[in-house]
Amino acid sequence: MGIYVKAVKKSETNKTVTYAYGDNPDHLEGIIELSAEDLSWKIEKQSSEKNGIFLALTIIPRITRTYKATGEFPDVVYKQS
Repeated sequence: MGIYVKAVKKSETNKTVTYAYGDNPDHLEGIIELSAEDLSWKIEKQSSEKNGIFLALTIIPRITRTYKATGEFPDVVYKQS
């Protein structure tokens, strides 16, 4: 069984970036907040999907890797395996 996770940037300030995430691309109900200063993160709202925390832990490295490579937080991020 494969996994699919999508995260969409909802807001960005000089200090934080907020993403909605989940495995249903039409209903991203989980919320992740990342610090723009040190890339620390917290789950503001866990997705109610079966593997909500796992989905967040799967997509966060993809977001931070893109930021480290480009200097910008991506608008949309996918992870599929």
